[in-house]
Amino acid sequence: MATLSLCLIVRDAQRPLDAALASAAPFVDEMVVVDTGSRDGSREVASRHGAKVVEFPWCDDFSAARNHSLDHAGGDWIFWMDADDVLPPESGGLLQQAIAGCPQRDAAFWVTVEEAVPARRGRPGRVMGHAHVKLFPNHPRLRFRYRIHEQLTPALKELGIPIRPSGAVVRHAHADRSPAGERARAERNLRLALLDLGERPDDPFVWLSVGMSYLHAPQGLAQAEAYLRRAAEGLTDRSPTQLNAYLYLGQALGLAGRPDEEEAVYREALVKFPDDGSLLLRLGGMCERSGRLEEAAELYRRLLRQGKGRLTVVHPRDLAVQAALRLGQVYVRQGQVRQAERLWMEAARKHPQAVVLRRALLGLHSRFPSLVVQPRPPQAP
Repeated sequence: MATLSLCLIVRDAQRPLDAALASAAPFVDEMVVVDTGSRDGSREVASRHGAKVVEFPWCDDFSAARNHSLDHAGGDWIFWMDADDVLPPESGGLLQQAIAGCPQRDAAFWVTVEEAVPARRGRPGRVMGHAHVKLFPNHPRLRFRYRIHEQLTPALKELGIPIRPSGAVVRHAHADRSPAGERARAERNLRLALLDLGERPDDPFVWLSVGMSYLHAPQGLAQAEAYLRRAAEGLTDRSPTQLNAYLYLGQALGLAGRPDEEEAVYREALVKFPDDGSLLLRLGGMCERSGRLEEAAELYRRLLRQGKGRLTVVHPRDLAVQAALRLGQVYVRQGQVRQAERLWMEAARKHPQAVVLRRALLGLHSRFPSLVVQPRPPQAP
C-alpha cells in the first residue's frame, strides 16, 4: 500500500501543534516537523508524537521551509498542514480513499481549509473555506514557490499533473486571532510579499499577494486597491485566481467607504463568473442594505438556482443556506411572511444541519404565532 507523510513547519506553536499531530497521526505513516527556531516546547511535543524533527533556520521564505520538509519525507504521498490546523477523522478517511483511488500517483488533490468567523459589525457568524493543494505525490520536482501564500500549482502544471477534489477539510482551529497576533501576522505577510515583489516584479500572482497584504496593513487601502486592480487585469482571464482578485478588490473598496465602486467591481466580475455564489451573495447583500429588495431577492434566487462555490475562492461553507436565509429575510421585509416560512422549511429539509434556518423559523413563529403552513394538495393518481 502507498505510504503517506505528513509535513508541517512550526515555530513557537507548542499548544496547537499537539492537537494537529494528534488529529493526523492515525491516518499517516510518518510525520515530519520542520522547526524554524522555536523557543517553547514545540520540538518536544513533536518528538512525543513520534515525529521526525528537523531544524531549519528561518529565512523569510515559507516555500523554502516547506520544501525542506518535503526533502525529509519518505512517503509515496505528501500531506501538509499548518501547526494550528486540525484534521477531522472523516477527512482523514477521505485522504486515504483519494490515495487508494490513484495508484499511479498521477494526480494531486484539493483540501479545503475551513475557519469559523465570529459575528461582528452586524454580520452573523459563518464558516469560510478556501481550498489548497494539500495532498500530492512525493516527486522531486514538486516544490513550493513564493515566500508568502506559497503555491504548488505552477510545478503541477509544468509536470502535467491534474488537481482533483478530495472532499476533505482541515479546520484552522487554533490560530492566534488576538489584536497583537493579527498585527504581527499582517506585518510579516506584507514584508514577505514585498520581498516577493522585488524578486518577481512582473508576476500578477505577486501583485495579488501584495494587495491582499496591504489590505490588512494600517493605512494600506490605497496600495491594496492599486495592486489588486493590477492583479485583476493581469491574471489569467476567468481563472479562479482572477476571481479572488476581484473579491479582495471589492473588499478594499468597501473598507474605503466606496460602496458604488465596490458594487461595480462585483458586477464586472459577475459578467465573467455569472454562476459564482460568492459574488451573488455579496451583491445581494449590497442591494438588500440599500433597500433594493426585489433586486436582492432575484440575486439570492439566482444563487439558489445556479450558484456554486469555487473551491479555490474564499467562500462561505453553506452558500445555499446563506442564500435561503437572506431570501427569507427579504420576503419578511416585503410582507411575504408565508413565502418566507415555506422557503425556510424547504431549505431546512434539504439542509437538516443548518441551525440558522431552524432559528429563523422559530423567530418567525414567535413573531407571527398564527402562521400555519397550508397543507399541500394531494397528488393526482
